[in-house]
Formats: sequence, C-alpha cells, structure tokens
Amino acid sequence: MNFHLSETRGEVNDHKKKTGMRPGEWLSEIGVFGPRGVAAHSAWLTQREVRLMGEAGMSIASCPVSNMKLATGGVAPVPEFLANGVNVSFGTDGSTTNNSLDMFAEMKTLGLLQKASRWDPTVCNAQQLLDFATINGAKAIGMQDSLGSIEPGKYADIVILSGRSPNLRPLVPENIIANIAYSANSLNVKTVMCQGDVVVDNGSVTTLDVDDVMDRSEDAWRSLCQRRSEVPLPLGDEHFHLSVPLPFGIGLLYPNGHRMGCRRLRRLPLFLLLLVLFLPGGISAVAGELVYVVDVHLRLFVLLVVYAEPERHDQDQGGYDEHEGLLPDAQRVRDDGDDEQDDDER
Repeated sequence: MNFHLSETRGEVNDHKKKTGMRPGEWLSEIGVFGPRGVAAHSAWLTQREVRLMGEAGMSIASCPVSNMKLATGGVAPVPEFLANGVNVSFGTDGSTTNNSLDMFAEMKTLGLLQKASRWDPTVCNAQQLLDFATINGAKAIGMQDSLGSIEPGKYADIVILSGRSPNLRPLVPENIIANIAYSANSLNVKTVMCQGDVVVDNGSVTTLDVDDVMDRSEDAWRSLCQRRSEVPLPLGDEHFHLSVPLPFGIGLLYPNGHRMGCRRLRRLPLFLLLLVLFLPGGISAVAGELVYVVDVHLRLFVLLVVYAEPERHDQDQGGYDEHEGLLPDAQRVRDDGDDEQDDDER
C-alpha cells in the first residue's frame, strides 16, 4: 500500500489540530503501519514517528526533487530511518513536480540533499544510494526475492550503461559505484531488459514508436489545456471555486497552488478579479504563488489578486517538537537561533 505521509508542514499541523496526533502517530494507532506499507515523502517526522515506522517494518519512498520544487521545506530523515530499521527507497513523484523523471538524477539529488542538510559529506554514501535505487526498492514492494539484484533465480531485470560515455570516465572498479551514483544519467542507458525482454536496445525504445509519441505530445497538451479548469480556494471553513473557461488552447499552469499556497487562506477580506483581453501574456499571483496563463490564440490572461495570509513554509525547517524528539537538522536550526517555534508545536 502506497500513500503520502507528512509531505508538508501544513498538513501535519492540520491533522494534529483535528486528531491531537501527528499523522505518523495516528496511522500507527489505527493499524495502518506495517511491512506492506510504503510512505512517500515522509519529510516532516519526529523521532517517535520514525521509531514507530521502524517497529512496523515500514518502507519509505523519498522524493527530494519534488520536495524542493514545491518548497515544502522538509527533508526526509534518512539517517534516522536507517538507524531505526526503516527501509529507504526513493521515487520521482509526478511529472508536474519533477519534470525529467530521471531516477539517476533523483539518486544523486537525494544524496546531496542529505549531505547538505546534515553538514556531513559521509551521510548516504554511494553504495547506500545505489541500494536505495535497487534492492531497497524491491523490498519496498515485497519483491526482493525476485528483483533488485542480479542473482541466479531472479528476473532478468537489467540496465546496461555505456562505459564509453565521457561523464562515466575514468571507469575503474574502485569508482564504478560512485560514478553510477553521482555521474550517470538516463542518457547513459544503452540497454534495458525486463524479465529478459529487451525494451531498450542501443538507446532506442523497442516497445513503442518514439517519434510518433513525441509528434502527438503537443496536441495532447493542447487538448488537456482546453478543458475547463477550476482552482479551489478555501475561505476559512468554506470553499469557493474560481471557474476559468479555457477556450482556444489557453493553458493555465499553477505549479504549487494545488498543494501549497491555495490550501489554507486566512482572513480573506477582499479579492479582485481582472480580465484583461488582447495582451500578449500575463503573470497572476494567487495567494503569493505565480500562475502563468498562456494563450497562443486569443491572448487572454487572467489576473487574480488575493489579499490573504498564505500558509508559511519558510519557518521551522525542521519543524519537530522538542518534546517528541528533534532530528539533528532541526536541532541545529534551533540552536543557531534562526528559527521560531509555532504555537501549535510548543
């Protein structure tokens, strides 16, 4: 069972207000935690939640690129996961919050983010990163006996990289793991086998017509953008929807609004909606977040100005209650005196 857990600080605080418990504590209390669970993100956790996850035999799938693109502020406590027996794997999250969906880039980013947030270059070494990407991923879905490593009796799931790629040279036994973790990317992939079937041969996908898919991609994008879009904006305990019809290929993109700034608005005394026609383009601010409106045919854009107090994600990077056990990065922030503690978390 895959589910998102404590991706943002706001959802943690909201859940604690409603239930009196943090999400990890509540899920453990109702029996959701277990060896068949995979908790995506798992960024805003306490030591106690980490221990509960380890005791239950949980797996996590960290998504560092998505977390940074959405500026959720949390960093998955990977060293604590490992110390408490939580199986660590990682993923890319969706295309809108990651874009490249490159697992090699995700592996490198995970390692660098952990090192930078802990001020420790030894955290998450190259072998650990490769394990997160392979055997630990197999463990997360309960298929470690069939996947995750090249062994007799396991499926022939193999990725072959080009050893002649300049970014992988020099290539010697002593640096091959580090090269894969920190230098490799998807363009280095030469061959991919799934259960013995070759699905990528000499860098070319064998299971579909790549040129045809790419040729149809722009039309697919336009078709999606022509659909009627609705942006939900919460008003206290009530909600209203800003309905924006998008004819003639208008694209309305709000990268973070659905997860972040539009989730909680407080004390909304006034809003102003201006429709401006026949201008080349525009930038709209919705609760402090950028909304780009593109119209290649009609040149219509919408400007929505909201006077509100958006949810803050720039405070308390660690966000851990000191009575529940601060993780090292959060303790460092507090000790430096650069942070304030929320009333919710006192």
